[in-house]
Amino acid sequence: MKFCLNNLSFIIFLIGFISFSQHNQWTLNENETLQKEVYNSFFETKELLYADLKDRHSRKIYKLMIEELDEFYDEFDKQFDDEKFVFDNRLYDYTNDVFQKIVAANPEIANAKGLLISKETTLNAYSLPNGFIVVHIGLFYWLQNQDQMASIIAHELGHNVLNHSLNHRTEMLIEENSRASKKKLRKIKRSRKGKSIKAREAFKSSLYATSKYKRENEFQADSIGYHFIENTVFDKNQIISSMELSSMYDSLQPVGLNAKTYMQLFDLKKQTFKEEWLEIEDLSNYNYDLLKSRFLKDSIATHPDMEVRIENLIQQFPNLERNTNLKAETDFIELKKLAKMHRVVSLFEDELYSHSLYECLYRIQNEDEIKYYTYWLGKNLNQLYHSRRDYTFNKHVSRINPKNQSDSYMQFLSFLWNLSTPELETMAEHYNNTKD
Repeated sequence: MKFCLNNLSFIIFLIGFISFSQHNQWTLNENETLQKEVYNSFFETKELLYADLKDRHSRKIYKLMIEELDEFYDEFDKQFDDEKFVFDNRLYDYTNDVFQKIVAANPEIANAKGLLISKETTLNAYSLPNGFIVVHIGLFYWLQNQDQMASIIAHELGHNVLNHSLNHRTEMLIEENSRASKKKLRKIKRSRKGKSIKAREAFKSSLYATSKYKRENEFQADSIGYHFIENTVFDKNQIISSMELSSMYDSLQPVGLNAKTYMQLFDLKKQTFKEEWLEIEDLSNYNYDLLKSRFLKDSIATHPDMEVRIENLIQQFPNLERNTNLKAETDFIELKKLAKMHRVVSLFEDELYSHSLYECLYRIQNEDEIKYYTYWLGKNLNQLYHSRRDYTFNKHVSRINPKNQSDSYMQFLSFLWNLSTPELETMAEHYNNTKD
């Protein structure tokens, strides 16, 4: 039986004294043995990769590539140290099983070395130059079933097999160090007039060429990913549904948070709710021209419009279907819930306190695991109070941008900016048992 929103304050009051320990089921378990195995496997690729590059390129290009790859490995070493990846066997084993089934069914994926699960909450994945792929924990949150996850992994394995990352960067380095390119640069430097315009035009030309290369790569990865899935037990029709979800959530804006929720949660005994907290700044004079770019967006987009990619795939493979069965198996549903519950934690750990807070408010409004989200509501309010006190509030809370934000999210941002430091402190104290 659901409680109405009018009872929400009373519910929050009661649960404020309940220990958070019962929510340990939603904590990610970090398997140190698994982490060490993946770490060693990741860095074992370095020697072989460097040897391969040395055999295929001139000394100069090899040296430049090594400099960049050294930075790449250093960056990932730091990400391991900063615990940016998930080593919970529940999530890792499940994802790796999908990965291994695709690899086993397609012997040509010889350079697929392994995978990492990032704590990022978006629906995204990407391939790395050393044969690894990275999938975000957000795949569990946003996708509907295992077959869709397999489709995205297969796409990244397509990039991997075609060595898109390394090949593209190598070609760029060769071009940048070619005689023709250096001659053009010297000519620009010697110009007395319009030097900045010429430099920008040269940059635009390079940017458009690069984007065209990347768009072609996406089409290639879509095609080879289809073949990889076709050789497995996974439903190839879920390729289309996974692409449609990627397109949808790429442009999704936070919506659905009601003004009444603010009143219910923040009308406190020590501080009554103020209507002016919900006032939104006047947007009538907002200058949209400030958002215009010098360059054409369609020309420099690195990922072609998803609908174009979908139509391209259907033309190549007419047996692909839309709107197929989206039923998920029990294991995926359970992991989807785990990823959903950890979403506020990931946002919090990335210091995206306002995003995490919005998620908490929305979940509480919908009476979803109220005790859990109230705990994180308090932690986010506490961090936002500290940031306001320490003059770093704008680092964690965006300003209103009506071109890119929903009415609901603009209302939320206005609410946060309208709070004074003492008011925010009172809210943080109310939802936290301790204070620094």
